[in-house]
Amino acid sequence: MAKYCRKCGCEIKDDSLFCPECGSYIKRSENKVSLDSKWILIGIAILIIVVIGVFLFTGSSKVETSLSMVSQSNFDSSTEYVVLLSDADNKPLADKFVNVEFNNDTYTLRTDSEGLAKINLTLSEGNHEVNSYFEGDEQYKESHTSNIIVI
Repeated sequence: MAKYCRKCGCEIKDDSLFCPECGSYIKRSENKVSLDSKWILIGIAILIIVVIGVFLFTGSSKVETSLSMVSQSNFDSSTEYVVLLSDADNKPLADKFVNVEFNNDTYTLRTDSEGLAKINLTLSEGNHEVNSYFEGDEQYKESHTSNIIVI
């Protein structure tokens, strides 16, 4: 970046201390640049600390959850599959959405007042894998369970 003399306007080399045209002393702006750079780095560091603090605070404030199958693993051909969603103190979580996946289909169920999500399954004989998961929300962490159902 070219510099110019403030007195006569002549172009000056970056490392010059005096103007080659009029002989005026050229003030170096290196200290100003480094001071500005320091403030920028301090600002970035503060921003990073704040972001990390917010992430740690919000991440750690969420309550652990547990999702477990309540129904038996040996079913008749048509029966009810039931999972229980509870918090770290084993208190049931009501009005939460639980996804249940089986036979390449996904069903979104809402837990009742006892934390139970229920669905009637009609399956052929054999072993069937059923995956259930709670995606979490602003208050609770995610959880999942995977079960094999035998018909």
